[in-house]
Amino acid sequence: MDVLFYALGSVLILSCLLDLRIADPEKWVAFGLVRLLFLLPVLAGAYLYFTADMQLQLVAPLFFLENAFSLIWILTAYSLRPGPDPASSKPFRNPSIVIGGILVLGAGAHGVFNLPAVDTVDGALVFPRFGWLYASSVFMLMAAFLMAWRLEMYWRALGPQERRRFRYLLLGFFLICGGFLWYASYRLAYLSLVDNHFLLLAILLLIAWLLASYAVARHRLLNRNLFVSRKVVYSAVLPTVFAGYLIFLGLASIVMRAFGWSLHFVAQWLLVVLGLLLIAVLTLSARVRRALKYFISTHFYVNKYEYRDEWLAFSDLLRGTLTESGVVEALRRILKDCLYADTTMIWLGDTGLGFHLIDGDKDRLESFDPVITAGDPLVLYLQNERYFYLEMPENSPTWQRVSSEKKDFFSRNGLVLAVPLTIGGQCVGLIGVGPEYTESCYGRDDFDLLT
Repeated sequence: MDVLFYALGSVLILSCLLDLRIADPEKWVAFGLVRLLFLLPVLAGAYLYFTADMQLQLVAPLFFLENAFSLIWILTAYSLRPGPDPASSKPFRNPSIVIGGILVLGAGAHGVFNLPAVDTVDGALVFPRFGWLYASSVFMLMAAFLMAWRLEMYWRALGPQERRRFRYLLLGFFLICGGFLWYASYRLAYLSLVDNHFLLLAILLLIAWLLASYAVARHRLLNRNLFVSRKVVYSAVLPTVFAGYLIFLGLASIVMRAFGWSLHFVAQWLLVVLGLLLIAVLTLSARVRRALKYFISTHFYVNKYEYRDEWLAFSDLLRGTLTESGVVEALRRILKDCLYADTTMIWLGDTGLGFHLIDGDKDRLESFDPVITAGDPLVLYLQNERYFYLEMPENSPTWQRVSSEKKDFFSRNGLVLAVPLTIGGQCVGLIGVGPEYTESCYGRDDFDLLT
């Protein structure tokens, strides 16, 4: 385990050298944020492991991991731009930061070959004053003070709209600063390491990590700096859930052994079976997979759809199709796969003779409106508009008239959205779409996709 601590800390410190090739200050913040989001759960897990088994040989690698976090914390603090001058936020122009990185690596190398002078007194670990463990605590205290100062300046410089985007991220960072200020101050005052303090600090770090992760995912704070293919994200959901489940079981086992708790044999295996059953449901349920796809598309990406992929998929479905019914079926399939709606209806015709519902199921033809006349108010409206949506935020008098006259039509067919099918400026059909099963409203991305 000590080798793992050293390896993770060294890799994270050396990754900071990549920032030397970056000229954009915003990317410094983005890379620092990525490192912190990775390091926070790692450091919290190290604290939990140390709480369960306070071995003397783990003290040096744990302090090295803390020093690596403090160094990245300082780099991220310097990368924040509280003012309009980006030149004031170039961390590698400050020689003290470079020297600090060298000292952290040197302290880690020293701890590999020389165990720290730590004694056990009344169940706590006590270290001497003015040793390298004492200096490490001072380094952590300085990093916490610096980040708190920079965060306060950054918050004051943000506008009202930006404060809404960054509030949970900064709240998590302030929580980390407060936790480390208390933790380092206690260590410097009493020169001791207490297991309960590590447990509390691990919980605070995990809460801060959840707040920061939510802010990044919800407000897309990294959408201009990191891009991961949708296919990679979709394929990684199930392995991530399975890995998280196993990590949860492992952490629960460590905590239970640390506090001497016991779990009945039946309850233990019931928990394992229920977790595997939940993963199987995620794997086999198409509706659950579509709900996960919707969540990822709307919370992790700027655009809800990858238009190029949808168009290529539609082109593949059209390959070899020579009949009108084949084209309609391909259109219906692609809409069912990409839209989050259970109801999709297509009428074909023209503005002179009217439009007829195209569906291979005769029962559906009898249950819904099979014909829309040429002079229908909805047809006349869609000749001049891109779509008709029942939940439009701004309603014109024409929209209100059509909505009033076609209320029964939309209710009877279970539709909320109608879009014209046009060829060369001529309306040759209508697409009717039901509400999203996610209970969300359609937006610009949906209208663009249908167009």
